[in-house]
Amino acid sequence: MKFRFGSIVLTACVAGAGATASAQEQAYNVDPEHTFPTYAIEHFGVSLQRGRFDSTQGRIILNPTAKTGSVEIVMQTASVSSGVPSLDRRLRSDEWFDAARNPQIVFRANTVRFADDQPVALEGELTMHGVTRPLTLEVSRFRCTIHPLAGGKRCGALARGTVRRSDYALGRLKPPLLADEVELSIVVEATLDPNG
Repeated sequence: MKFRFGSIVLTACVAGAGATASAQEQAYNVDPEHTFPTYAIEHFGVSLQRGRFDSTQGRIILNPTAKTGSVEIVMQTASVSSGVPSLDRRLRSDEWFDAARNPQIVFRANTVRFADDQPVALEGELTMHGVTRPLTLEVSRFRCTIHPLAGGKRCGALARGTVRRSDYALGRLKPPLLADEVELSIVVEATLDPNG
């Protein structure tokens, strides 16, 4: 590969450049005991109802040097928890998440936007209830440290976005009884994979 600056020609070794970029790439496994996606939806226009998914897996690849990365977060729909058992049964039914036929909600992002060395947004797609739509999540509270007890590098972040129920055919109640917009927040903690 050649880069020309005026009359000067510089030749870069592609293999060497690739090795350098790869050395900066780090893979993280999502910690299911410290990662809980939550949702919030306006109910009857008077309150904000919240719930979460209790079973989540995933993998995160970050390369702050190249400003690239990818994210996969997999939520088990049967693990939805609103705090009300009768509502949880409805949420798992075919009226809502249809957990029997759609056991997972999956967010995948192949574009990670950085500001300096910090990821600030994830651009990807959300698959839910058999429907896939584009979704961008804004990232905040991104921090990494060495775990004081277990050792090893660990990173955490908060990713937030908004989805519309109507895009995924979720629920029969219409606004203003139940809002169309749902706030999705993913509190994630992930550990560096020593095997890459």
